Amino acid sequence: MARPRLMLADHDTRSARRLATMLEEDGWVVELYDDGAMAMARLARPPSFDVIVSDFVVAGLSGLTLHAEARKLAPDVPVVFVTSYPEHIARAHLDPPPVVIAKPVDYATFAVELARVLGRASMIPS
Repeated sequence: MARPRLMLADHDTRSARRLATMLEEDGWVVELYDDGAMAMARLARPPSFDVIVSDFVVAGLSGLTLHAEARKLAPDVPVVFVTSYPEHIARAHLDPPPVVIAKPVDYATFAVELARVLGRASMIPS
């Protein structure tokens, strides 16, 4: 089975790198973006992602803007928000509602949610 591809967009480069390292150790191919415009531009180019993980705050734009672009370009790709501002995501009334995980992230819970949105129980770390 091919390794799943994940876009990670977050203004907090330090914690995002830490999260990306853990994901890569669990078999993910991770592309990390701390700049919203670069993340938006990347969405338009192949290869596509299996899942997009975004903070509410991404340098230069809102994670909601990135979500809207993802819905236009890749409507079947699940979006997961990892953020200190879950209430902002809830107020946006997104359809379909994304998975929202509040920071600080419990990696085990995060990994289970990723596996669930992809329907891949084999991705759940032991």
